[in-house]
Amino acid sequence: MCLRQGGAINAQYSSVVISDTDFVGNSAKLGGGAVAAGSCVNGSLNVYNCQFSGNSARRGSGGAAFISSCNATFNATGVDNNTGGAAGAFYAELSVQDSDKVGEFSLYLDQAVMQNNRWGQL
Repeated sequence: MCLRQGGAINAQYSSVVISDTDFVGNSAKLGGGAVAAGSCVNGSLNVYNCQFSGNSARRGSGGAAFISSCNATFNATGVDNNTGGAAGAFYAELSVQDSDKVGEFSLYLDQAVMQNNRWGQL
């Protein structure tokens, strides 16, 4: 288990492209059981043809992914049986330091299949 964010990948201040990858059974103490991306003001998180299954954010948000102040696209991605404190699948937020950029970030899902994700007490 990762002690902070992103059990498999923690990408901060960068652009990330992930394709044809399975994230299975990863966990993080805070956010993003599998992937955490944040403060990518001039970048983005792009995920294509991936599978997120059985990941968990133990005390945090986003069992599959935690996204903070970042444009994120999930295309042709399966998301199942993930758990998180505030969101079982994806959790997206605007960080305090980027509060002047309201409306500049987006979470886009295309052909995403999401099932059996849970949030709340773990």
